[in-house]
Amino acid sequence: MAIGDIGASVEGTLTLDATGSAPSICHVYGDVFACAYDDGANGRIKTFSVDSSGNISAVISSLAFAPGAGVGISSIILAHPGMLAVAYGGSTGWCKTVPVDNSGNLGAVKDSLNFETTNCIPRAQSLLHVSGNVFAYAYQGGAAATYLTVKTWTIDTAGNLGSVVSTLSVAVEQNKGIAFVHLTGNLYATLINQLVHPTQLDTFTISDAGTISAVIDTAAFDTGGNGSKPQIVPIGGNNYAFAYYRGFDFGPYLIETRSISPAGVISAQIDLAINQTPATPYSMLSIGCGVYAYACIVGGVASVRTISIAADGTIGSEIDDLSILASPSQWPHIIHHQGDIYAVSLTGPPTNDGLVKSLSIVSRAPANKAYSLG
Repeated sequence: MAIGDIGASVEGTLTLDATGSAPSICHVYGDVFACAYDDGANGRIKTFSVDSSGNISAVISSLAFAPGAGVGISSIILAHPGMLAVAYGGSTGWCKTVPVDNSGNLGAVKDSLNFETTNCIPRAQSLLHVSGNVFAYAYQGGAAATYLTVKTWTIDTAGNLGSVVSTLSVAVEQNKGIAFVHLTGNLYATLINQLVHPTQLDTFTISDAGTISAVIDTAAFDTGGNGSKPQIVPIGGNNYAFAYYRGFDFGPYLIETRSISPAGVISAQIDLAINQTPATPYSMLSIGCGVYAYACIVGGVASVRTISIAADGTIGSEIDDLSILASPSQWPHIIHHQGDIYAVSLTGPPTNDGLVKSLSIVSRAPANKAYSLG
């Protein structure tokens, strides 16, 4: 088998909950993972393990980190060894920290930060580590309900949350998706799909202390509007691939490549591929040797696909495709575990279940993680 070939079937399945909206997954330690999601009444975290063959254990531990509150799209990361952080929104925006041991046992909520008191509409799983104890989060809201806002704050190794350090507000139309990624050094980027206006890429810096600069450069992508679920992934040197779909869930999906200099200057388009088969890319990562895997929704069915993209920005052909869950599915988030084993968290039938699936993809990759979700 060649790099990018996907196994013939799903290796393992775990049902987290009968209601599990927009689950966000992160690695904890060894074979242990955590998922945060909305269970219909609470924001909840559950832990489980995935072994080297893709077998998924039963739930190890469960915690309602936001009792009685719907959290919509939450973002969970391992902020420090033994300490999870989860950011979420609604009418206001919150970050909470939760201890977790190497076996997956969860403690009680350690600390909480109400980082946004007006508008906070999460459009992606977009909580990132910046440096040391500094973290950043991107969302729709802030100064105006439609703005793109990026904020930074601190989380120490004990889980104590500091106050907001810095804020960037970008006046955009109502956005339907955000990708937020680290590029190189102190350089970061957001890719925003807007309801009518073009998809917009912005670059800016975040210092190690958490200070966010003004926008350095801006580029307009697809002019059709109505796009969503943008993704950004580095492909080599200063070159990056950008994936998103056009026209709600019924239009084609696009992958284009551009370069972004270390100073944040965005180039013209290098290459563009338009696949007329309607698909919604939710997460994308490198699996090595110029091959990339992305989890998407195609006609309501959750699928994982692989595609080749050269380091110079030339987009190749799709390599393989595996349907992993029937319609109606949503929010597939793929991450690498070890070797050829990958895990995908998602929402699907029969009753908006929260699920985790594992699969194998022939890879040559380090411990990759998804760079952006939407």
